[in-house]
Amino acid sequence: MTVYRSAGDRIEAERLYIVFERAKGKPHLVSTTGRHNCQGLIVEGNPAAAHVARPLRFLTGGTVPIENAEETEKQ
Repeated sequence: MTVYRSAGDRIEAERLYIVFERAKGKPHLVSTTGRHNCQGLIVEGNPAAAHVARPLRFLTGGTVPIENAEETEKQ
């Protein structure tokens, strides 16, 4: 399993399971496209960890399912 530890690393998934000791501040609204708004939250821990509970069904900007993404990159 890949571990991201650098500042600015990003994890994308439909559902993340996050383990942390405390939340820094309250959730805040993040503007996104469409009618839906998202919430952002800064968490702290020793260490704070996020695990993908449900991966993306499709890659962003395309229609290639995640299962076939590695095969497409090899071609």
